[in-house]
Amino acid sequence: MKSEREPDANPIDDLAKPDGLTVLTQHLEGLVVQLEEARQRTDELILQRDAALNERDVARAERDVATTQMEVLRAALAAAEQDQDRSAAKQPRKWKWWQVS
Repeated sequence: MKSEREPDANPIDDLAKPDGLTVLTQHLEGLVVQLEEARQRTDELILQRDAALNERDVARAERDVATTQMEVLRAALAAAEQDQDRSAAKQPRKWKWWQVS
């Protein structure tokens, strides 16, 4: 409910008029409605912000999991390469008949 009064008008001045109390009450009721609408909008914005923060936290957690998986895979690859190198070093070299001197 919006008042028809001008923005510069002072509702207290209306008290001197015959219906001043009614006008002031209506003005205050309008302010209460505006305040409630602002509170509801603020609550909506807070919920949106919280949802965005949750999405950000989920994305960070997913990134951390992927980073950890990548580190595990790199370590496994390095271990496999070391095992392959050790295995190759342990096996005697097979000579072909044309390589024997």
